[in-house]
Amino acid sequence: MSDAGQPAVGEGWAYINGKLVPLRDARLHVADAGFVYGATVSDVLRSFGHRWFRFDDHLNRFLNSCRYVGICLPYSRGELTGLAQDLLARAPADAELGLVLLATPGTMALYAGITEQHGLTAPATVVLHTFPLPRGRFRALYREGIHLVVAPQRQVPVDCWDPKAKCRSRLHWWLAQQYVRGIDPNAVPLLLDHQGNLTESSAANVLLVINGSVYCPSPERILWGISLDTTANLCRRLGIRFETRPLQLYHVALADEIFLTNSLYSIAPVTRFSGRPVGEGTPGAVFRRLYEAWSELVGTPLADA
Repeated sequence: MSDAGQPAVGEGWAYINGKLVPLRDARLHVADAGFVYGATVSDVLRSFGHRWFRFDDHLNRFLNSCRYVGICLPYSRGELTGLAQDLLARAPADAELGLVLLATPGTMALYAGITEQHGLTAPATVVLHTFPLPRGRFRALYREGIHLVVAPQRQVPVDCWDPKAKCRSRLHWWLAQQYVRGIDPNAVPLLLDHQGNLTESSAANVLLVINGSVYCPSPERILWGISLDTTANLCRRLGIRFETRPLQLYHVALADEIFLTNSLYSIAPVTRFSGRPVGEGTPGAVFRRLYEAWSELVGTPLADA
């Protein structure tokens, strides 16, 4: 693998099927099954202290998702790990990065104009790319919180595909985002399932605090996030009760606090829900304890990471 031209300051790198290019030059074929079918498996993680956070867990989920979808990767676990470490090493030692792992079944022969061939023309498409995370990027989230609005779109039923597989077939999320932004430009959507149970926000898990205990929607209805798992472990370490169970909007009305977890900002408070303040409209006591525990775990205040 030969080096490409250097990217501009602040840009990232990408490996596309083993070829290293500056992120600005990353391209996929328009006939790729990721476009034709929306058949794309992905995972996202970040660095803290210039080290990937829980990389093995993210890689396991990525590999399991590929296996579930039927994407046969042409790289071993060790090779993917090596590519990820190489991308991290290309950034300045004081920089923090996001990392995307992405795979599709490959290029579709018919849509590529190869009429004498059926199915896929090549092995799976595999992409790893980084993007910069400027320090303090999420500072306002921890101070001001997130606005959450229930969208009319429903989560994809589990009999369509298992939510444990992390994918980018997300048109329902896009439509939900457009809906809630028309109500509140700063809001992110919350989707219910077809039985009215809470599932997830876009790219984040949702947790409720009721009478000092933390409640999470039932695991079979959601993607069990790596940051959600970290938060559950920190709750147990701090002696905060953590429970999974079916949750409805009724439970949201009872919540003293709501917060989201995801792989980029780790944990962030929700200060408004469908136009109403959550609690006192500021980050609550349980969130603050978990924020401090998260900061201690990653070695720096989250607001400065």
